[in-house]
Amino acid sequence: MTQISMLESALAMFEVDCQRFPTSTEGLAALVDQPNNCPNWKGYLPKGVPNDPWGNPYKYEYPGQHNQKSFDLWSFGPDGQEGGGDDIVNWSQK
Repeated sequence: MTQISMLESALAMFEVDCQRFPTSTEGLAALVDQPNNCPNWKGYLPKGVPNDPWGNPYKYEYPGQHNQKSFDLWSFGPDGQEGGGDDIVNWSQK
């Protein structure tokens, strides 16, 4: 959850500077590499986008299916598989 919170903060800064969230196609890479249509972009993750604690990339979708006015951000958790009760998500508290 700590990394998800850090990524949420970086996404919030991106939104302030670019007046939007990254698209699903741009993904979290937009926090590291400037998109063409965001002249006020400042760079938000100088060390790059981290993988989850189990070495897998985080999943990102905008607009979110769960957070329809913002984005969904999640990890499949320790088993690396969707579902199974161990997913770590930004749309509910466990």
